[in-house]
Amino acid sequence: ARGRHRDRTALKLLRVTDPLVRDRAVEALPPVTDPFPLAAALADRSPQVRAAARRRLVAGGVDPAGAYRALLELPPAAGLVPGLLIGLGECGGEADLAELHERLDADERAHRRAARAGAVLLTRTWLPQQAVEPARPLSPSPGTPGTNPGT
Repeated sequence: ARGRHRDRTALKLLRVTDPLVRDRAVEALPPVTDPFPLAAALADRSPQVRAAARRRLVAGGVDPAGAYRALLELPPAAGLVPGLLIGLGECGGEADLAELHERLDADERAHRRAARAGAVLLTRTWLPQQAVEPARPLSPSPGTPGTNPGT
């Protein structure tokens, strides 16, 4: 598709079952400043499609984590919430962990599972970036045999 129909065609291709097609469809879109038209791609079951949608937001100057937060405040469809929670876990920051923890008690099982998965992803992302003091070896206790000069 070319010209003015390109965006509309790309958005229609997001409904195709093949994740490679959905990924290419998102990549064909111009930089995006409004996350709502990309909500389905940001909540896609494929990590590659979600990453492509985040790249379109970044190209448009939009913070992807902020877009996920906005979409979670007013989700366009309830079925998108699990994917949005996982997406927030992929790109959010430490402060977003509270949002994910709140959703661990959601009524819907899919929301609870996605919140847990998002929290795991988020923790794996930012935890290694934290300055962790190297562990020092434990000094032997004074009564351990072989540690006292008199034994």
